[in-house]
Amino acid sequence: MKRCETAIAVLVLLSFLAGAALYPRLPEQMASHWNAQGQVDDYLPRFWGVFLLPLVLTALWLLFVAIPRIDPLRENIAAFRRHYDRLVLVITLFMLAVYAHTLLWSLGIQLGTNYLMSALTGLLLFFVGVTLQHAKRNWFVGIRTPWTLSSDIVWQKTHRLGARLFKLTGLLALLGLLLPAFAIYLVLVPVVTASIVIVVYSYFCYQAMEMEWWLNPRRGRCGPRLPAGRAPDSGARLPPTRNPVPCRDVASPARMIGLRSASARALGQRAAPAA
Repeated sequence: MKRCETAIAVLVLLSFLAGAALYPRLPEQMASHWNAQGQVDDYLPRFWGVFLLPLVLTALWLLFVAIPRIDPLRENIAAFRRHYDRLVLVITLFMLAVYAHTLLWSLGIQLGTNYLMSALTGLLLFFVGVTLQHAKRNWFVGIRTPWTLSSDIVWQKTHRLGARLFKLTGLLALLGLLLPAFAIYLVLVPVVTASIVIVVYSYFCYQAMEMEWWLNPRRGRCGPRLPAGRAPDSGARLPPTRNPVPCRDVASPARMIGLRSASARALGQRAAPAA
């Protein structure tokens, strides 16, 4: 963990040193954006062209170092920390490659932008898919919708699908090497489509779990495969009550309603003898 953080810090430092060393040789206006045809359509002053990406990398490095320490579910991040560190390293290398391309272009070494971005983006998306299949529920990394964050089961099913789709989008992005004129569309269309499918899937997956619970004739108490009083997703112990309540996620609204109903019934039973 610390080795990866140190390696990334060294790479960020090297980007500053490389920019400072090449600064006198760079033009006053540096290319900063390329259109779908791979032609430059925007520029930045030399200072920002040289140091903007290293500054962004520094901010990202600080964020990635902080996430495993500040996430309320940091134990879950620790469970896939090796894959998390690799993802951070890949993102850093991706941005360094873009930075190197910008510097080389301004020095007159103009590589094919569409070819380069197709290869880099395809590899990054594929690696995102690899990371998703190992991600555990947390607040910062992964597919975070209201439904995946409410249930470990929905999180796992959604990330299983998301891993496949992002690997597929990575492979489609690599087709830009063969079709450079359509490179940007081979990235944007699959990514947007996959994102919509994943969000919709997480919603229906959660609704299906809700429906399955309501149709379960034994929903008033824990299912036969679970220890009494244990929630199926989180594994957290539920407070004992005189009247059984549904075994749901700890944060589930349905479970909270059940707890309130059970408490009201218990109070009513206690008040009945006095009446």
